[in-house]
Parts: sequence; structure tokens; C-alpha cells
Amino acid sequence: MRPVHLRMARAALGWTLKELADRAGVHMNTISRYEAGFEIMSGTMEKLEEVLRHEGVVFIDEDDEFLPGIRMRKEVRPMAFHAPDPNPFAAKRRLSKTKPKGAKKPKR
Repeated sequence: MRPVHLRMARAALGWTLKELADRAGVHMNTISRYEAGFEIMSGTMEKLEEVLRHEGVVFIDEDDEFLPGIRMRKEVRPMAFHAPDPNPFAAKRRLSKTKPKGAKKPKR
């Protein structure tokens, strides 16, 4: 999947960066950087492709005659959607033994 494919797919689905980021479990800045032509990790690319393919997006590569593009399937396969944890660091904070800044010691 090339950056142009990602922009086309988001436009076809009517999704914002945030909507795609939430569905794929990646950060909006990562998607924005990729659409601007910067490299992203292969695992992140796979997450994005998986979500888009399950929404019916078909990626068409560039050839001698045509530019890259996308097509949309008429029927979409259902996908189990697991929303990512909105704050993945919350559990770490709860388990942390250090006190937050400004925390007072309990009186004995």
C-alpha cells in the first residue's frame, strides 16, 4: 500500500485521520506522516491495510498504463472490531510504586 492508496481509501470511506487511527490502533500522526510520504513500520502498515481491506478496499498497483488507485467491494466482510485502549499507560501508572509529582506522604 502506497501513501496515495491510503489517502484514496480514507476519502472513499469518508474517514478522518482519527477514525482510521482508532480502528487500526495506531496514532494519527503516524498515518499523517505516511500520507505525506514518510516511512512507517511494517507492522503499522499491516494494521492499516487489514482494517481497510476488511472495509472493502481493494488496492490497485501502478502499471505502464494506469496510475495507482483503489476500488471498493460491493459487500464487506464483517470484522470483529476491538477498540484500542484509549490510555494504554493508565495501567502502568496504577501499578507504579512512585508517587505522582506533588503528592504528600500520608500522615501517621
